[in-house]
Amino acid sequence: MKGLHYSAGTEKLRISAEAWPSGEDWIVSVQGGETPHVGAVALACPCAPPADTAGEITGFVSVLTAPGHRDDELARKLALQMCKVLQRNISLSVGIHVHNATREEIAILIKNAEEAVYGLLSLLKE
Repeated sequence: MKGLHYSAGTEKLRISAEAWPSGEDWIVSVQGGETPHVGAVALACPCAPPADTAGEITGFVSVLTAPGHRDDELARKLALQMCKVLQRNISLSVGIHVHNATREEIAILIKNAEEAVYGLLSLLKE
């Protein structure tokens, strides 16, 4: 199967999410801004809720972050979201950079990353 792709935003605030199958699991790349890269990689694995609760499927997430990068929180969040929805192992890398980004631009980049991943999820569930 070819990879799937979904993008959100425009110009330097554009974020692309791509996914490729790996058996029953998924390898995902979320990147964008002016300098796409690999800043953090998260591995999310589904876990059944504890027997004494009626909770939803949860997930265990492990994250590796390149020195000096701040992509780890977003990688953790997006990988866990995909893991919970698909109930599969998700390896997800994030690399987003805009030179001298303002707080407003950072908020837009995060929103665009979330939108790109949710769009990708809708394609994966088809």
